[in-house]
Amino acid sequence: MDKYYVESPGQVINAIESINHNQRKWLMVVRFNGQEFNDLQIRNVLAFYKVNNYITDKSNISEVNGFLGFFVRFAYLILRFGFKNIYVGSYKSKYLTIFRKMRCPMILLDDGVATLVYHHRLSENVKRNYVLDYYTCLELEPLCVKHRVMSNKFDCIKSLSPSNRLQSGAIFYGAKYIEVGIFTKEQYCAYLDKIFDILGGVDVCYVPHRGEDSSNFKAYEKIGFQVRRTALPSELDLVTMKTKPVLVAGFFTASLLTAKIIYPDLEVISFKFKDKDKDKDKELELVYSYYEKFCKVICLDEALL
Repeated sequence: MDKYYVESPGQVINAIESINHNQRKWLMVVRFNGQEFNDLQIRNVLAFYKVNNYITDKSNISEVNGFLGFFVRFAYLILRFGFKNIYVGSYKSKYLTIFRKMRCPMILLDDGVATLVYHHRLSENVKRNYVLDYYTCLELEPLCVKHRVMSNKFDCIKSLSPSNRLQSGAIFYGAKYIEVGIFTKEQYCAYLDKIFDILGGVDVCYVPHRGEDSSNFKAYEKIGFQVRRTALPSELDLVTMKTKPVLVAGFFTASLLTAKIIYPDLEVISFKFKDKDKDKDKELELVYSYYEKFCKVICLDEALL
């Protein structure tokens, strides 16, 4: 029995890819965190897969809120069905702290860019660290003999993509940098203004991260972007759009990587900036060096000079 714990829309998608690939019996615990767009997108993703018959039995999924609901259900699944084949959506989830301390064997569903950073940190001292196996779309080498890296090719999503669609426009995937204090609104808009010019300034759609504050969207529209808040995560949005974009762009969002895997012919641009925190800047360099393998990377700090 495969057991899944997920807490974001993207993690649900990766769980369904794993379920589709493994073709085994499964159960899933889905935690809603109370954030409007996170919870809305989770429900939309679950509904999408139900409509497309990838989820045929509602009893396979337990919806929980808060730690107690999660712990009771997740602990029950482990005690009832054993410690094998436990898939989790985030290696750093506070809800999994007790299971990490117990060194419970778990498989990390791809956590986007965070997986790259996690992999790099573990590689520096594998023997002392608690290592999760991976189910990932990233091309990563096992850290040791016992470490398993299973490949996610997004075959499920690819099968849902229409074969004939017109191509037009560009998409820029936004980030919640203002909301988490990385940039001021003025700094972020200065970068967006330059990005808009680089992308050609015609028919560029800004797709916000689900954590972005909608009060800032008017400023982005003044720059020239068409702002479109999506009901689905980028991967499902791409395959359900009426037209297929010619180009996708963003900072170092995992949406760029998954878009390229789903549609190898897409042009992809990743925009780079320097972080004042030297440790974080080193991690950014790690991410961008990986992104250079599949897309064009443009340093905005140099472009703004």
